[in-house]
Amino acid sequence: GAVRFPVRRLVRTMKLSRRLASLLPVLPKMAVDGLLFAAAYFLAFRLRLDRMESSDLQTIALTVAPVVLLKIAVYHLMGSYRSIWRYSSLSDLEELTRATLVCVLGVIGVGFSLPQGLNVPRSVPFIDMALALLLTGGVRMFVRVLHDSSGKRGSGWSIPMRLLSGQSAGN
Repeated sequence: GAVRFPVRRLVRTMKLSRRLASLLPVLPKMAVDGLLFAAAYFLAFRLRLDRMESSDLQTIALTVAPVVLLKIAVYHLMGSYRSIWRYSSLSDLEELTRATLVCVLGVIGVGFSLPQGLNVPRSVPFIDMALALLLTGGVRMFVRVLHDSSGKRGSGWSIPMRLLSGQSAGN
């Protein structure tokens, strides 16, 4: 038959204080991602524009906070903060990719909401998307490699180092 869900479970609301308390464990991840999102956004402008005019700096200053908050919200809603970074895998990278693709729509929307005279160049949201994915995915994979190489999960760097030195695994 059909799957039934108790009505109470679907309607149940969480108090704001409990909801905010549930975010405490992921706040450090959100903070790191927030810094990375801001860096990606600024670098996207920097890579796109030969010279940064005062209007470009004003656009960045006006839009960086909404863009960062929007991206953190999308990443949270799409489950990017559920995993533990030291166990990041390809499925986590797929999740980041989906969230980043949704974020590009938000960045485009923020660009359309700017007052007259300020604009986000059309390519900036896409450059920002690529940089945000590279930075957030890179940090997660760096944490995983760091954890793996610390000896807590297997041999870490021993196999690649043997390969690089030309020694066989049997020696």
